[in-house]
Amino acid sequence: MDDDYARRWLAMSALSQNLHLSIRRALNIARDHHHGRATPEHLLLALTDDPEAVPALVACNVDLTKLRDDLSTSLSTANVNVLSSITNPRPNAALQSVIQRAVRHVHSVDRDTVTATHALVSLFADPVAQFLQNQGMTRYDAVNYVCHGTVKHPELATSVKSGSMSEASTQPEGKPDGPAYEVVLLNDEYTTMAFVVWVLQEVFQVTYDEAMRIMLLVDKKGSGSCGYYSRMEAEDLASKVMDRAREAQHPLRCVVSPASRSHDLVRMVARGVIMMVPRRYLPDWFERVSGW
Repeated sequence: MDDDYARRWLAMSALSQNLHLSIRRALNIARDHHHGRATPEHLLLALTDDPEAVPALVACNVDLTKLRDDLSTSLSTANVNVLSSITNPRPNAALQSVIQRAVRHVHSVDRDTVTATHALVSLFADPVAQFLQNQGMTRYDAVNYVCHGTVKHPELATSVKSGSMSEASTQPEGKPDGPAYEVVLLNDEYTTMAFVVWVLQEVFQVTYDEAMRIMLLVDKKGSGSCGYYSRMEAEDLASKVMDRAREAQHPLRCVVSPASRSHDLVRMVARGVIMMVPRRYLPDWFERVSGW
C-alpha cells in the first residue's frame, strides 16, 4: 500500500497505533496472497498478532493457532481479485465498513481513539465473524471483555452474572428492618441508552421520567442507584437486569452492595414520612429510598 493512500485512508479517525499497524498487516497479507482487495478476513488474521486484540481473543477462549490456520486456508482458496502481481492492495467496501462502524461507535460515546478491540467487535456485523463463532466466541463475549475485562470460562456459564454481585453475596441476610442493599447500574460504552431506560422501567417498575433520570446519571457519573432493598430483593432485581441484558446481547452490569450507615438514617426518615403521608402523594423514588 503506497504511503499517500495509507495516510488518506487511515486519517479517517484517531485510530490507535496498534490498529494502524494491523490494517497495514491486513493489506500486506492481501498482497502476499496476490489479492487486489483486502477484506475483513485479512484484517481478522492481522488482529491475531495485535497487542490489543489478542488478549480479547484469548479471554474469549479463541485458539489463535486454529484461527490463523482457518483464515489462511480460506484466503488461499478465496477468489478475491487474485492477480499475478499486486503491490498496492486496497481495502474493499466490507473492510472499510468494519472500520467505519468502529469509528462511528467511538464517536457516539465521545471517545477519541479507535482501538483494535473496537474493530474486533465491529467484525461481528460481517460474515467473517463465523470464524470466531465456530470457536464459541460471540459479540456479547467481546463487548463484555472490552467494557468489563470479563474472561469467558466455558465451565462457568454464569460467570458474568455471578460476577455482577459485589459484597452483598457475602453479607448475612438482614431482617426486614435490617441493613438495606443498594442496586447500582454501571455505565459501559456499548449498551444503548434506550435499552437502559427500557430495562429500568421493566425491572424496577419506575416511570419513564425516573428511568431517564437514572440513565442520565449512569451516563454522566459512571454509575447510578436503582434503589435500596433487602439483600434477596436486590440480588433478584440485579439478576433480572443482567438476564435481560444478556438476552439483548448488551454488556450492562448491575451490582449489589450494602447501604452505607448514612443511608440507614435517611431510610428511617423516609419511612416516617411514608407513615404520615399517603404513598400516592409521594414520588416513586421515595418508596425505594425507604426500602419498603
